[in-house]
Amino acid sequence: MENHVLVGCIQTLNKVIRTRFFYVSKETNEVKDVTLELCNAIENFNDHARKIRDTGEYAMFIPYDFKDGLAEYSFGCGLSHYLQRNEFENIITRSQKELSFPLEKCRISMYTPDDVKHILSCQGVFDMNITQSLKERFGIKEIA
Repeated sequence: MENHVLVGCIQTLNKVIRTRFFYVSKETNEVKDVTLELCNAIENFNDHARKIRDTGEYAMFIPYDFKDGLAEYSFGCGLSHYLQRNEFENIITRSQKELSFPLEKCRISMYTPDDVKHILSCQGVFDMNITQSLKERFGIKEIA
């Protein structure tokens, strides 16, 4: 396993996908919710894209919104909808403040609602055991 993973745990897979994102690090033995931080960075990325589009040039847009602790985006372009590893560096560059995790080093891993239930053994993305389940899934050792 790579040392840095951005894990998306999907709550709903309908017309609108609702996802909670976690940063998983084997280097620091941590799992933390980074949904708000990621959405804020994407918002800054999109602000920059809008300015480019206003000049008539093409710029990719990542249509994410933050609502009720989750990233919301439309169904239709994959489980992460335009959030791709090859854009991580651009998201960091456009972010107005430094992220608390190294997004540029992360690979992305998405879990559907069935994966959350059957692989992580959680009832949903806000299950009180989800962080522990992710630690176990990714081989994070508890430090005594």
